[in-house]
Amino acid sequence: MENPRFIIKVAVLVILGLGCTPSEDSKSNKNSLLKLSDLQFADFEKDSIAANNIDTTFLIFKSNTRQYKFNDVLGYDVYDSSGRLKVNCKFLYERYIRCYDYDSNSLSIHKYYGAEFSDDNYMTYKFLPDIHILEQFRKGDFEDTAFYKFDAKGRIIKSLEQDERKKKKFTIYEYNQLGQLARRTITFLVSKSWLMEEEIKGAYFPITNITDFFYTGTHLDSTITKYLNKSRPERNYFSRTYYDNRGLKTKTIEFDKLIIVYNHKIRRN
Repeated sequence: MENPRFIIKVAVLVILGLGCTPSEDSKSNKNSLLKLSDLQFADFEKDSIAANNIDTTFLIFKSNTRQYKFNDVLGYDVYDSSGRLKVNCKFLYERYIRCYDYDSNSLSIHKYYGAEFSDDNYMTYKFLPDIHILEQFRKGDFEDTAFYKFDAKGRIIKSLEQDERKKKKFTIYEYNQLGQLARRTITFLVSKSWLMEEEIKGAYFPITNITDFFYTGTHLDSTITKYLNKSRPERNYFSRTYYDNRGLKTKTIEFDKLIIVYNHKIRRN
């Protein structure tokens, strides 16, 4: 008798279009199977980070709100010499920080919080080359926490991720004719009751986030993200991120007034 959890997993993957059938390429040539090191996670900034020898990028808030003040540090990213992300940290509330550590394959392997929180998570992975799917597990927990689907070239095309509150995030990646990331669509799969609880608290939760990428030739100029909720269209908004001629992020503007600038620190050899 089949494992019920396996049956549910297959059903979820098929419904979401992640697919569980071996690709024609893998059927015809077993020697051409993707390896873990071949996988590309739409890390379109990696080459620019490496070319400019960037070690750390700080996110600096240049507005004033009830939660954040002018010049507050919202978070930071640390990179290795090849431009791959090593550490990503974000300050969510006062003295509340959430961080991820990444390995050399750009996979998150450790999620942890500030000193006041002890909820550490360690992630492990299993790659299924026949169907181009990478599974993520929390260490000590055999339940999947994420699936990542790749095309025959190793580019990520879809993913399904689940957080600690069982909220699921489904992402689709689309590429242009030059192989550049053109659009990323994130849809949160949440229940109506959860949404109603958020609205009772006065919170606005965008169900769908659509990011479009704009290029001049091979150079990324900017991205625009639209945050959408069909039940509350009057509160939909967008943000725009700008890049300089080196391919590095310079600033993000939300609501036409909230500004985040990116302070890049060069690596000291």
